[in-house]
Amino acid sequence: MSTGALFNGMCYPSQSAAADAFYSTAAPATLPGSTSYTGFYRLIAGQWNYTQTTYNSSGVATNGWNVVVNSPTFPTCDTLQNLNDGLTLGWLIASVWAGVWAFKAMRKGTE
Repeated sequence: MSTGALFNGMCYPSQSAAADAFYSTAAPATLPGSTSYTGFYRLIAGQWNYTQTTYNSSGVATNGWNVVVNSPTFPTCDTLQNLNDGLTLGWLIASVWAGVWAFKAMRKGTE
């Protein structure tokens, strides 16, 4: 068993790969008004950060900050499970195919 991390129905090879998927799919948040705020996640030097920028009524960035965020912990999964499922399904189909061929061969032999 090769242990990975499960996020959004997909098994990633590691916790950090799942965290990358988690933060990279988060949509930016915008709070409009006379002073607007935009916040988003970005990867800086291998660490995920939350960045917020303040814009004045003219649309000029007036202030901004970042904070390093903690990576969430994801449930574990088996990264080889999809391969195992595919092999099982493949052998099932091959077995049915061989069974049909054998049945046809036996019927042909009795004629």
